Amino acid sequence: MLCIYTHLYTYEHPYTYITLFCLFDVAGNWMVDVGIPAKSGVSGSIFGVIPGICGISVYSPRLNSSFNSVRGIEACTLISQRLGLHVLQKSKSKVNFWEAVTGGLYAILI
Repeated sequence: MLCIYTHLYTYEHPYTYITLFCLFDVAGNWMVDVGIPAKSGVSGSIFGVIPGICGISVYSPRLNSSFNSVRGIEACTLISQRLGLHVLQKSKSKVNFWEAVTGGLYAILI
């Protein structure tokens, strides 16, 4: 799709771009294991989007060999598993996201 302001081609569905390219060398493994479209930065931040539900942001400066946050990956994996937020899998144990947040997401992560 052509942007009328910048005259540059853009992705019609930005989640496709995020899913495929935004976690350096581990984007494919990330989507299979965690299932949250995300972008990481070399500072240790990871920003994830679950379309129509929520956004997630985690930060921890310790990086792995692929320049992704070690604890951020663990946190996103845990959140995805505990709340059933994997976008590529149909989870039988879907947790109502808002009930989990109001019921104490912090307690789920501990």
